[in-house]
Amino acid sequence: IKQNRENNSFYYLKAICLDKLNKWKDSKNILNYLISKNPHDAYVLNYLSYSMAVRNEDLIKAKKLIIKALEIEKNNGFFLDTLGWIQFKLNDIDKALRSLQLAIELEPNNSEILDHLGDIYFKIGRKKEAIYEWKRALIGNADDKLKKDIKSKLDKYAQ
Repeated sequence: IKQNRENNSFYYLKAICLDKLNKWKDSKNILNYLISKNPHDAYVLNYLSYSMAVRNEDLIKAKKLIIKALEIEKNNGFFLDTLGWIQFKLNDIDKALRSLQLAIELEPNNSEILDHLGDIYFKIGRKKEAIYEWKRALIGNADDKLKKDIKSKLDKYAQ
């Protein structure tokens, strides 16, 4: 740890760990520090943006951060997922749908992106497509928590 104190990767990993330990304020401080040192680190921009979106925290700022990340790395499916999820939360459904569909083209087996796409389809009344995407998400790389959430939606809506 002492040898890596000036290593941005170390701080990025520390921020992720703090976030996973429910120490969001500390994590966010580190992420903002990293952005101040290197405003062109697309992965830090994405992590902060997505974390803010998950918490419904300053979605306009989160959108600006992810747009900057996408200017740096245009064809990143994970970044497009973040943008789409923020657009969804801002109720810009048409743009959210386009962003998520493009994200799926780039990351076709990512469970979280498929789940997000299913949520958008469900919101706009395309229930069959939502159920289809949620079922695809279960086959992908979902962790136990995501699988539980998806199964709950399927149990509730796939009647």
